[in-house]
Amino acid sequence: MFPTSAPQAPAPQAPQPAAPQAPTGSFMDMFNPGRPAPAMPDPSGQPAAAPPVAPTAPTAPAASPLDTYAQVFKIDPSAPASPQAALTSPLFTMDNAAFETAVGAMNFAPTVDAALMQRIQQGDPTALQTALNQATQQAFMQAVQFSQKLVERGVGTYNDRLQGSMPDTFRSLATKNELQTLSPASQHEAARPLLDAMQQNFMRANPAATPAQVAQAMQGFLHTLGQQFAPQAPAPTDPRTGQLLVQGNQQPQNWADFFNQ
Repeated sequence: MFPTSAPQAPAPQAPQPAAPQAPTGSFMDMFNPGRPAPAMPDPSGQPAAAPPVAPTAPTAPAASPLDTYAQVFKIDPSAPASPQAALTSPLFTMDNAAFETAVGAMNFAPTVDAALMQRIQQGDPTALQTALNQATQQAFMQAVQFSQKLVERGVGTYNDRLQGSMPDTFRSLATKNELQTLSPASQHEAARPLLDAMQQNFMRANPAATPAQVAQAMQGFLHTLGQQFAPQAPAPTDPRTGQLLVQGNQQPQNWADFFNQ
């Protein structure tokens, strides 16, 4: 009743996907016997370590224009004191122990007359008063003589020091006059203390220099110091020609000149 159909051939099967393989050269190759063992890196092929770099020596500081004046302000502790500094040092150096020994050897009591001593022993108050008066007079006379010799020696010592300081004193006054000629502002009360100390250093560092040379050296130092602490701004130039512009005589900029070139 129903027609019979011919038997159909089986449908072709789709190809099965290949089993996932571990990546070559990975640690998974140990679970895949068909894979060769991953190649290990050759130590000889590694780049050699860089040799250590030797530390570089510190570079010397750059030269400064102030290096010329560095020696002026270095004071030698072994150098003798200036003659002017000796004027303020003590005239005497007292040895108290030696002075006490010398005073102990002095006799402030004169030889007392035997008759006067007998009257004192008999209780005569007038005789005792006379003996005390004579001893006091003798002590006062020796004190005056000692003071006279002390003053004479002190005045002589000071005169010697004063004579030795006169050349430096006149040289210092002449240097101040030279500074005043170069710059009247050097006598201003705000600048005078600084310049006095600076002048002493320049005179000590250059004992053979004349007052004019010392003043010029001080002026050069102050000029160099000012340039280091307050450098001047560069002079303005013309942006087109590069020439310096004269301050105070600049003409108004004509912007039309840029379109005429």
